[in-house]
Amino acid sequence: MKVVSICPSNTDLMEHLGLLDLVVARDIWSDWPEGKVEDIPSLGTVLSIKVDDIKKFDPDLVLASNNVPGMEKVVANLMQTDLPYVVYDPESWQDVLENIQDLGKRTKNEKKANEVINWAQAQVEEIKNEAKDLEPISMTVEWWHEPSIVPGSDTYVNEVLSWVNVENPFKVYKGRSGRLPDSVVADADTDLYAISWCGTKWDDYDTKKTAAKYSAFDMKISKEPERIFKLWEGIIGHPSLRLIDGARTILNKRKELGI
Repeated sequence: MKVVSICPSNTDLMEHLGLLDLVVARDIWSDWPEGKVEDIPSLGTVLSIKVDDIKKFDPDLVLASNNVPGMEKVVANLMQTDLPYVVYDPESWQDVLENIQDLGKRTKNEKKANEVINWAQAQVEEIKNEAKDLEPISMTVEWWHEPSIVPGSDTYVNEVLSWVNVENPFKVYKGRSGRLPDSVVADADTDLYAISWCGTKWDDYDTKKTAAKYSAFDMKISKEPERIFKLWEGIIGHPSLRLIDGARTILNKRKELGI
């Protein structure tokens, strides 16, 4: 079976099922797991992929997504072809698990999908149990900094944070994410501040830049810049089982700071 994955989270799902060797082409942002994806031909960014390039690989299945803003244009073009495809568009953790279940069926790996889902659910319960005695705190997840873009109400991110007794104060805003003035973000004065810049190399994540942006505001992170930390977008922004790693990273940060 030949699979083309044109969204990082879908490539994640293939790896979770042990099927990465079936992926014959990927988007350039599908960069995990390191050491395994590099040899898979790249079709470009998720927003620039051309259907004609996908056709060259004669895939049995194309894994698309609407989770990345702007990708609906690529999906619209895909729908005009006779290529076999599926579009995953999860907004909740349950949606992520259902995507894995569906992919297991499509690849005739239902048993493995069930095993993976059971493992994931057990991991979440373990994390919740580990965090159950921690006091509730708030945290900002910054998808981008110029302007500030944060997750809103309709995203699995809020569930992931809840596993470790953390709340996203911006979930009152409708939508998956949105731009907010720095002053509004500052007014929330969250206990933790994670920079998870989409489409940015890890080495370019800059906590000092965020600290400088809010230096004039009376905030916890202004007084204690160690509350600002780098949280890889791949483990908090990709709707896959890597969200478990995101939750653990946040939990470890809480323990490190004692909050």
